[in-house]
Amino acid sequence: MKNKYLKILSIFLILVLALGSFAACGQKGNAKVISGIYSYMQSEGHIDKDESLTDAAFYDPGDSLTDWAMLFAFEAGKEKAGAKDEYLADLEKSVTEAYARDTKFSDFKATEWERIALAVLAAGGDPTSFGKDPSGTPIDLIRDGIFCWDMTGELDWQGSNALIYALLVINSAGAEEPGDATYTEESILEKLLTYQGDDGSFGLAAPGGDVDMTAMALQALACYYSTGREDVDQAVERGLEFLSNQQVKGGYYRFGDGYSCESCAQAILAMAALGIDPEKDERFMKAGKSAEDALLSFRNEDGGFGTGFEKDGSLMKSEIETSRQAGCALLALEKLRKTGNGRFYDFDD
Repeated sequence: MKNKYLKILSIFLILVLALGSFAACGQKGNAKVISGIYSYMQSEGHIDKDESLTDAAFYDPGDSLTDWAMLFAFEAGKEKAGAKDEYLADLEKSVTEAYARDTKFSDFKATEWERIALAVLAAGGDPTSFGKDPSGTPIDLIRDGIFCWDMTGELDWQGSNALIYALLVINSAGAEEPGDATYTEESILEKLLTYQGDDGSFGLAAPGGDVDMTAMALQALACYYSTGREDVDQAVERGLEFLSNQQVKGGYYRFGDGYSCESCAQAILAMAALGIDPEKDERFMKAGKSAEDALLSFRNEDGGFGTGFEKDGSLMKSEIETSRQAGCALLALEKLRKTGNGRFYDFDD
């Protein structure tokens, strides 16, 4: 009899430990999915599982695909010791080389500065002193790419995404605007709000747009939500209403004629940034399914994520950019559920 009770107790303890382990990985066991994304990136980079993405065939610091992939890898905690230092050294060299050109990174895309600044922050570097210009002066990516932007046109000449990422960088870095700033944090925030349409959506080039831009704008506005800014609070609530209205059966978001993995990922990033768990908010449950359910349906057997479905219903092949967006969304959810702060770009949390 005693042995029988001991056996039952052992089984009970095993179940408790298993459930605890499952919960720690995220509501749907997303830690395994996140690891799968990283393994897929290693495979695409033609490297072994014990090698860093700094050895990947696609590794090219300063390139959009590489910078976003590395940012995901660092936040996922998947890179080996020393990878951050190696990446920062390589990226700093790329920045110095770019500043030797008249156009630097681009003659009109401020998001090039902003993306690199976020990547530097994720790797533990200082974007206010990163690389050197031809005169030997340390480069301040935040000053040049945001506050004192002086390339072609206005800061948002390329669209509202430049404003969105500017605010994300400012808050991630805790940046203070210089006294001679052309663009202040307040002016950037106010300009972003002008891109919201009557239906609550945000556009890239004009008021009103789509799910992706709306979700991206909400991620930036999350830093100012519930801080006493009535204009921001109203904009956020209208944006969330738009995201809820655009979600369809199965938890999916459409882009064009089909379902979009990236749209699901960006919507989740927005929800998490605003403290919303898509599994627990009825506004974002459609026919019993959430955006997280929809996102996970885009996962391929290779661990990567496809951007959508083919006409025959099969899943499109995995892509690195699509996969990293899905990974960032899952990391944000994991962070929200563990710490209560789901803002992905708060790298110190």
